[in-house]
Amino acid sequence: MSAEDEGKTAQTPPAMPALPDGIGLGYEEIAEELSKKSETIVRVDDPIMMMVPLCNVFLSQQHALQERHKGALAQVMSDKTDNFVQSVQQTLDALGNTLASEAVQSLHTAFSGQQEAMRQHEFALQKHTTSMFWLAAITTISALVNVGVFVALFLLGG
Repeated sequence: MSAEDEGKTAQTPPAMPALPDGIGLGYEEIAEELSKKSETIVRVDDPIMMMVPLCNVFLSQQHALQERHKGALAQVMSDKTDNFVQSVQQTLDALGNTLASEAVQSLHTAFSGQQEAMRQHEFALQKHTTSMFWLAAITTISALVNVGVFVALFLLGG
């Protein structure tokens, strides 16, 4: 190689390989970002630019690994979902066979008994509320009478 050819190759950086799906940045984009963020001008033939292809290869490998994991995760979730749906379907079928008209009738009877117990409880609660009201009224009247007696004793005796 002549000295002129060596000077030309030193000035032009090697072409960046095409990256899948636009992963990674090119030399010019890196140089532009560095000049924006750190106010440092880096030429595309600067030795630090050797990191660009290494980082881009890392990014492409990471992207491939993520795609592989994404596919595996989708498969696992699909399998688990299918198993869950099958078990729910089996449970529903077994439940449908188990619940005969007698079971439905016994549930109805139990609910009727519960409703009666709730009505009795509601009556007892209403009775308690009424008693509490009367007790509060008696306590209030008693307190007023006591205050009246003390005031009267104070006025007559004092």
